[in-house]
Amino acid sequence: MPETYAAVGISLLCRKYKGTERIVTFYTLERGKVEATIRGVGKPGSKLASAAEPLTLSRLYFVQGRTLDRLIQCEVLEPFYDLRRDLVRLALASYAAELVAVTTEPGHPEPQVFAALESTLRALTACAQPELVTWAFVVRFLALQGVGLEAERCAACGAALRQEAYYDPAVGGLLCDACRPAGEGGPVLSPRARAALRTMLRLPAHRLDRVQLPREVPGQVRDVLRRHVRYHLGAQLKSEEFLQKMGHLDVSK
Repeated sequence: MPETYAAVGISLLCRKYKGTERIVTFYTLERGKVEATIRGVGKPGSKLASAAEPLTLSRLYFVQGRTLDRLIQCEVLEPFYDLRRDLVRLALASYAAELVAVTTEPGHPEPQVFAALESTLRALTACAQPELVTWAFVVRFLALQGVGLEAERCAACGAALRQEAYYDPAVGGLLCDACRPAGEGGPVLSPRARAALRTMLRLPAHRLDRVQLPREVPGQVRDVLRRHVRYHLGAQLKSEEFLQKMGHLDVSK
């Protein structure tokens, strides 16, 4: 008899499968990423359709399958309706969800990733600086995946960074003036931007509203983090286009 199991999870992505079936990617506290089929989602009155809605926190009950598990029961714990009422917050939340969906492996639970994603979604519903909340999640997620961005020291020589630092994805971090290749262009992080990265890693999501960033900092942080995600996690996310339309990401670089 197939094994059944329960988990608390956040729905990340949903795609069509066979007829009214859907394949939904969840990130669960107990089992990490789970990809499962849900039957009858396309039919009116489906009791499981709510769990298939991306960015929903639910208690989930699965039956294990040979290739894909199947969701058989659910209890919605938090639908995060406020995210769907604001396109900017929805776009930012979708970026965080897709990042987890495409860069984690099934069956490898990371409770800190689940906690960070849940707290980010909760903060995004109310925080006055939603973009800051999302990029803080990216900073934390990168660190949890072992590819965090070192903002204190030069990635080449180890010297303390004092002035603007040049970002080089090949070395996994920032370079001081002495180590920066002559004539090399590319994004830079000012001392204020590096301080912001440290703050974003340290503060919980619900306290980020108290952070005041200089005007030039968000663009610097956004550019470097996007490049870092692409290079070190191999992820080019579809939600980047959504963010671009919202004016919160320049993907032309």
